[in-house]
Amino acid sequence: MPFVWKRARRTAFLALTLFFLMLFPYGPLFPWSPVKPGYEHLALARADVYYPKGTQLDAEYRKLDEYIAESEQFHQMKVSVRMCVVACNDWAAFGRFNPQYRNGRAVGAVTLATGTVIYVSPKIAERGFDVGEFLRHELSHATINQNQSLMAAWRLMDVPWLVEGIAVANGRQKSYYSREEFLARALREKDLLLFIDPSRRDEVKGIFDMRYAYPTWRYFNEYLMAKDRAAYQRYLQAVMKEPQVWRARFAPEFGVSFETAVERFQSSLPVANPAAE
Repeated sequence: MPFVWKRARRTAFLALTLFFLMLFPYGPLFPWSPVKPGYEHLALARADVYYPKGTQLDAEYRKLDEYIAESEQFHQMKVSVRMCVVACNDWAAFGRFNPQYRNGRAVGAVTLATGTVIYVSPKIAERGFDVGEFLRHELSHATINQNQSLMAAWRLMDVPWLVEGIAVANGRQKSYYSREEFLARALREKDLLLFIDPSRRDEVKGIFDMRYAYPTWRYFNEYLMAKDRAAYQRYLQAVMKEPQVWRARFAPEFGVSFETAVERFQSSLPVANPAAE
């Protein structure tokens, strides 16, 4: 019997070791794997791009160095760690690399909380979206995450109007509601506080429409930036450090309560906006 148990323990240890090693080339540890079977490598000055062999890489990936510099200027922060970007052309690969999204196909791209790795899902190609928009969006997350602790990066997700709003602004994204569509709905329903304030989300009638929420968050962030960019930057830095104080720190920086700022943002919306986004 002792021999049987010893052999079983050895087998279990070898199986676990093999499983762990397989997480590198075929699982969530892919970015840190010394070998990446089935993937080509494009080395840029500030980023490494991996894409499936036999596929053509979208030209937008070659602009990553430019997009990183733009993100640094926009956020007024440095991206000090080299970026790794993985382009996935099928959902099976995306699911292996991101088990948390294995059963969902709604995500276009995702940035790890380390701020160093971006995965682009097949949804971008399937929907004919602009890859550049999503790369710029994710680089916003990467820029912020690289300038905060890992725990703070996780907690910042509880303040979506800020972290996603600035990302959509940095991405200059048009894949959601157009500005005209956003204005039409916002002026008709006057529901911006319900979509911006996380504590009011349950009051939204029907399904929480992310295509409407994303531009709402974007334009609210841009409204705050336009009012006082220095105050916005101080606020962003404070919330990046301690995300749970986002509401308490709002009035000291902007001079009005969060609710009042949203109401004023709502009132500032033009009836029509012919300008391009």
